Amino acid sequence: MLSAVDDEEAWLEALEKGELDDNGEIPKAKDLSLLTARQKALLDRNYSSNLVEEITTLREEVTEEEKQKRIEKNKRRKLQAAKKAKETQKQTIKKLVEIPSKFVKEKTKPCTATNRNNLFEMIKYINRRDMVVMSYPHGFEYPLKPQTSHPTPNPRMCSVCGLQRRKYECAKTRQSLCSLHCYKQNLKNTEAT
Repeated sequence: MLSAVDDEEAWLEALEKGELDDNGEIPKAKDLSLLTARQKALLDRNYSSNLVEEITTLREEVTEEEKQKRIEKNKRRKLQAAKKAKETQKQTIKKLVEIPSKFVKEKTKPCTATNRNNLFEMIKYINRRDMVVMSYPHGFEYPLKPQTSHPTPNPRMCSVCGLQRRKYECAKTRQSLCSLHCYKQNLKNTEAT
């Protein structure tokens, strides 16, 4: 059986390596006294009932002094785990509060001859309570010339029924169709001819 000093050193070593579990304890092997006979057989086929009895008797021989040391050690572990959780929480809050530089928008530079070519030429329209402003890029003609709108093409209608707009096109016949019913009718018409 490990002494309390060896146990403490093993715990500190596991802490340095980061091998402690969520509760701040060294991961332990499964407690044999809590396993069923089938589970014990599955873990290792060589378990014998004598070995299990020896382990349980060794556990019962723990003195009161060792129990107190274990209790104190558990308290220290819990305190360290709580301290670590608080530290992690502080770091997370710090990361969330500090805005990374890649998300901070840079202020636009004033337009000069060197960076004018990099800017997109566009018309700006600003409408506020106190003013309405339209600004044009340098060299833009004002007043604007009227433009004619292009006529919208007439919608293509279903070639079978002729009542609804085209939604589909037959892959075989390239006919405009509006529904599955018209598609089937189109196939019947092509097979008949």
